[in-house]
Amino acid sequence: MNYFPPWWYPPQQPGNHRNNGRVSQKEIERAVRRALQLKDHDKNNKRKRREEMMKKAAASRARFFTSLEWFIIGILAYPIVGPLYQWAIHRVAQ
Repeated sequence: MNYFPPWWYPPQQPGNHRNNGRVSQKEIERAVRRALQLKDHDKNNKRKRREEMMKKAAASRARFFTSLEWFIIGILAYPIVGPLYQWAIHRVAQ
């Protein structure tokens, strides 16, 4: 067995590999099929990413509106809750 140093590669010459530099029709068809699969895979990934981003945006919007609703409810409830709170503190302090 001949062992070559890891940095040395044999020179690439057209007659040096298995089918003498020619590519068969079968290999071309297989490469085209693989390219189409990768293209479909990329489209599916883009679609999934877009759907995921839309879900995140919707969840963020929902959180914002929930906090806004609670803020408004707090402002509207203050005239009732504020005096009750002050009365409760006053009763406990006595």
